[in-house]
Amino acid sequence: MTKVRESKVSGLCLLSLFLVLSLTSGCFSPSDISPPEITLANWPDGYRSAVYMVFETEQADASQIRDVVDVIRENGANATFFVVAGYYDGHAGDLEPLRDFEVGNMGFYQADWKDGDLREEFQMEEIEKADRWLRDEGFNPTGFRAPYLETNEATYMILEELGYKYDSSQSFGFLPYRIGGIIEVPVSLNFDLYWDERSLEYSTIPAYILFQQSYEKDAMFTFYGHMEKTSKHLQNLSRFLNFAKSRRVWFATGTEVADWWTVREGLELEVDGNKIRVKNNGKRPVNGATVKIKPKKSVLGAARIVVDDDTAYAVLPRLEPGEEIDLYL
Repeated sequence: MTKVRESKVSGLCLLSLFLVLSLTSGCFSPSDISPPEITLANWPDGYRSAVYMVFETEQADASQIRDVVDVIRENGANATFFVVAGYYDGHAGDLEPLRDFEVGNMGFYQADWKDGDLREEFQMEEIEKADRWLRDEGFNPTGFRAPYLETNEATYMILEELGYKYDSSQSFGFLPYRIGGIIEVPVSLNFDLYWDERSLEYSTIPAYILFQQSYEKDAMFTFYGHMEKTSKHLQNLSRFLNFAKSRRVWFATGTEVADWWTVREGLELEVDGNKIRVKNNGKRPVNGATVKIKPKKSVLGAARIVVDDDTAYAVLPRLEPGEEIDLYL
């Protein structure tokens, strides 16, 4: 009996020694023992984070608008431009450089919004008048930004009634969220604060830190500025775009963010051992849905795999409403 016990003890000791040696020699790693963290990625097509470039045109002239647009094009980025319609009534040609970009509604006159008396009737008149003007000029606004970023409950009811997809007036948060039938695409930072040439070398640091924080959280960074001021600092704009492009970010318009967040809400993720199932419970097809696997693992069944450091982003084939797709680790 004693010999049998000694044999068992010796076997356990040898097994323990083998495991210790294997771990320390690299045969096993913690990722081989612990299951990976598997989640739906925040963004489509394997992008790690999003950059939402948004400008208020205010009373910028055609040359200022064109200068900013040229820098955005040269850097292969995209942007959304909010227009106060009344400022361009009579000289809509100044907005011609924006024809290939998304144009949003920012009311008809800012000054009328300033007294804070945001009655529902007043807001409806201002938003609807601007909407008609923009459409008459060939634009198709689906997003709204309130003058002075002032909104109330009535704002979202009006936007929903008019068929808008999103608002971009709230100044907190790194991810979109829903307010009734409207997606809120929040503002991260007003870049106008960081264009001061006298202190540019250190005043831009917080902006880049904020961008990096959003990137590390797989979140969304809003680059928010006014056209007149940005047009005087085109080199700084280009510098930021180059910095952001060196990371794996999605330069998205407000509508693209809102559309994506809406279809993402309909996705359901199930994990059962080595099987990952994604189902589209929504009413619209989903292109580019992505599963995030950390630490990275080999995956079967994905349309393609994007690897970022220790994380794998498995991009799925197109998912029709009611359809499900299985991946295998």
